[in-house]
Amino acid sequence: MWFNYKAIGADQQIVHGQRQATDQNALAAALSDNDQVLLAAHRTWWPKSPKKLGRPQVTDFCFQLTQLLSAGIPLLSALDDLAHGLDHALGRQLAARLAERVRQGQPLSEALTSEAHQFDGIFIGLVRAGEDSGQLPVLLDRLHQSLSRQDALLAQTRRLLLTPLIAGTVVGLASLFLLLFLVPQIRTFLNDSGQPLPWMTHALFLVADTLAMPQAWLGELLIVSLAVTAGQRHPWSRAHLDYWSMRLPGIGPLRMKAISARLADTFALLYGAGIPVIDVLQRLRDLAGSQQVALALDGIRQAVESGQPLSRAFAHSRLFPPLLVRMLQIGEQTGQLDRSLANLAELQRRELDLALERLQTLIEPAMTVSLGLLLGWIMLALLQPIYSLIGQFQP
Repeated sequence: MWFNYKAIGADQQIVHGQRQATDQNALAAALSDNDQVLLAAHRTWWPKSPKKLGRPQVTDFCFQLTQLLSAGIPLLSALDDLAHGLDHALGRQLAARLAERVRQGQPLSEALTSEAHQFDGIFIGLVRAGEDSGQLPVLLDRLHQSLSRQDALLAQTRRLLLTPLIAGTVVGLASLFLLLFLVPQIRTFLNDSGQPLPWMTHALFLVADTLAMPQAWLGELLIVSLAVTAGQRHPWSRAHLDYWSMRLPGIGPLRMKAISARLADTFALLYGAGIPVIDVLQRLRDLAGSQQVALALDGIRQAVESGQPLSRAFAHSRLFPPLLVRMLQIGEQTGQLDRSLANLAELQRRELDLALERLQTLIEPAMTVSLGLLLGWIMLALLQPIYSLIGQFQP
């Protein structure tokens, strides 16, 4: 059964939480293992879904656990230390739950499996490989580096989109204000003048009328949203949408570079941990982020199972860049497949960084020109007939 409880911790701070236990005595005993004293508890029939840690918090958890284990601190002591020392409350609660399971005799990988909403299969698989090989701190360090690189790429992509998004939102709101409040007033004035209006003014009035009738465009927006949602859920349409998105000029190559870098980095990490190639390909499928890439990885895995070399299987898919196939060939010839793929991932990340920087330098002026044309059209459509009307009264 589940209990909502209030307890006091070793730092004399009041802690509220929810926990599963057979009764209140078992709950008090479990809390005392975490240096907490139960103050009050009541049973609940609606346990809350555990909150999920953000990527930066997972990266920080992995880093601090790596540092403690590398310093020779036992796993249980390291988790207890994190349960009291992490900066974020969710991380402290997670560490406390993991410490409790490890204290009961579970290995860390099994304890992490109970937190599958926090950690993906790659994370848990690497921890299990580290436990089997006796190199858990080493693999956790590699995992932390991989997470840090992915966070850096994600942050760079967000920075790329932030400025255009802010500028577009501001200009969009300004344009919406003009169309909903200013245009109707000027429209009444121009209609009373009786003079013919240019085509761009009629087009502006048509847009203003559409926006002034939410039932018209909201219905269409709802239909489009439902169609897109249904298309994303249907395997056939999702595969075709993914196919064409991979071939869009500019966006398609960038997406392929990001996927290649992530797959190469994860492949090197898993293979270096001693996980067989077939299992690596199966786990990479979950990280593909693309229906086309996932299907290609299925075909590659089947080809490798039938005895084909890994590089030839990737070459036959005709989806991945030639550099990836070449680095696989080098790795197979030298017997250092993980190092070869790690070098490829680093190269792909550098190329992706450069491509994103070039794209950012192009997006900002393109956004400025587009927004300028939008505002220019609105002002020209309004001012042109007004100037024509004023010209009629000049001698």
